[in-house]
Amino acid sequence: MLWTVFQRLPFEQRLEKVAEAGYKNVELVGEYKKWSEDDFRRANAKRRELGITFDTTAGLAHGVGDPRAREALLTDLKNELPIMEKLECPSIIIMSGDVVAGMPRQVQHQSCIDGLKRAAELAQGKNVRLLLENIDKVELVNIADAPGRHEPGTGEINYENIFRTLGRLKYDRYAAMEFLPTSDPVGKLRAAREMAIRAGRA
Repeated sequence: MLWTVFQRLPFEQRLEKVAEAGYKNVELVGEYKKWSEDDFRRANAKRRELGITFDTTAGLAHGVGDPRAREALLTDLKNELPIMEKLECPSIIIMSGDVVAGMPRQVQHQSCIDGLKRAAELAQGKNVRLLLENIDKVELVNIADAPGRHEPGTGEINYENIFRTLGRLKYDRYAAMEFLPTSDPVGKLRAAREMAIRAGRA
């Protein structure tokens, strides 16, 4: 989760720091919104040089749970798909959105189904997966301890146990480090990665 680390560095240097910590996948949340064509070329050249994949994007402004926002969501997605192609990014996160006050739960549930079907039509043939945050079939796990949203081990969440459970369940998708490091970001990212690998094999 690149938004959580190295925010004051130029984009390519941020990728270098992530690679230094041992990571091969980066999730983006709109960092590219104001990029020129040259910016896209530089970012792609750097990630290829480092062996990094932009595995997921997030940050669409609208969710699928509110039927009144559906057309805005589909417009967001339509605008995002060409960018994902430029980034060679294979998946995008779609939010269900906040609970809509006064709207029956069943209506919101059906809106999620209908909205995802429409979104899937837009993504058809684009080689892009749509990930709903959060769904029953998990494709992405975000990691941040509480309170404070810092690295595993700083709060109340037993991440050793969570990683062991993910390993036991044979979870083979992404664990995205979405924490705000308390110090040395490279060291904290490396330690979190090593914890996940070690516990997942236990």
